[in-house]
Amino acid sequence: MKISVLTPDVSHNCLGRAYMLARILQRRFDVEIIGPMFGEGVWAPLADAREVPLKTLRVRGSWTNAKALALRDQLEGDVLYASKPRFPSYGLGLIEKLARRSSVVLDIDDWEGGFVRAARSERMERRPLRALLSDAVYNTTIALAEGLPRLADELTVSNTFLQKRFGGVLIWHGRDTEAFRPDRFSRSAVRAAHGIPDQEKVVMFLGSPGPHKGVEDLMEAVRRIPDPSVSLALVGIPDGTGYGTRLRAEGLSLLGPRFRGMGFLPFDKVPELLTLADVVVIPQRRTQATEGQMPAKVFDAMAMGKPIIASAVADLPYVLRDCGKVVEPGSVENLSTAIQSFLFDPGAAAEFGRRARERCVREFSWDALEPVLGGVFKAYA
Repeated sequence: MKISVLTPDVSHNCLGRAYMLARILQRRFDVEIIGPMFGEGVWAPLADAREVPLKTLRVRGSWTNAKALALRDQLEGDVLYASKPRFPSYGLGLIEKLARRSSVVLDIDDWEGGFVRAARSERMERRPLRALLSDAVYNTTIALAEGLPRLADELTVSNTFLQKRFGGVLIWHGRDTEAFRPDRFSRSAVRAAHGIPDQEKVVMFLGSPGPHKGVEDLMEAVRRIPDPSVSLALVGIPDGTGYGTRLRAEGLSLLGPRFRGMGFLPFDKVPELLTLADVVVIPQRRTQATEGQMPAKVFDAMAMGKPIIASAVADLPYVLRDCGKVVEPGSVENLSTAIQSFLFDPGAAAEFGRRARERCVREFSWDALEPVLGGVFKAYA
């Protein structure tokens, strides 16, 4: 049996979830990834990945029925697995379901309705007239994200918020714990390659920064630590964007040489880069956008045995139970204190890191998720 994993945009970080699902399914089935390319190329962290066949169609402008039909001609799967309830992925899947009675499984990894509502609230505050004029787009997006998942033959979700809202089988943002293995790398050698002294204490955020990710809170939390050997590595800053430029400027303004801003890096380089970190922080803010979101990068850090501090948002308290520290979102003072508790107690930090990896291998690894995800598709084989 062949499975076509449909992603809404191969240029966007949504490709990450589709890729993970495809790699796990690849252990049991023939798999391809297919989706439009709205940007200039494949999403940078996976631009060189060749493990799963990728089919795409460059799209200029908006998504249309003609473009959907052109992409549809490339589908080879006996079963379609749509990543995200969006028109270029799930919409295409529903067209196939109606046209040739294909089975469609839908994966929901973020609360799309929360993102749209949060964006609309922000627009209403800044430009109420434009927000009202865009209500047609808003209502259509909400309808697809909230009303049509029931048309899928099966659902998978990435966190318990989504499971309670939509049902479905829970498939965490798992990681290949053989590739993410701490003993593959030498901390001293990796630091030397990046020009970072052994004695420097590195606090790291790794991911796709955004206003709801709390990176500004993290910058201020590190600034409050009165130790010049403590630095902040912010990894994943988008190049050529206004937000990325502002983040770099703010980091340098607050921290000076204690700030290390880095852009995107290939996904297979993530384990090596995490070797640099003394502590990994996931400082999510509590918003409509984060309520139904589970940050995938927490599993990267867990797999690499890193001490982790995260905000008490979504499933982070559950995932890090007994193997990480959780603070109230938006509390810069508590965040700063928690960071120092790991940096200046290496024994405790190492113990938390060890527990984090053990739990990741046991519950969140590809090995742990394979029988669950494989079981979803077994009925269609």
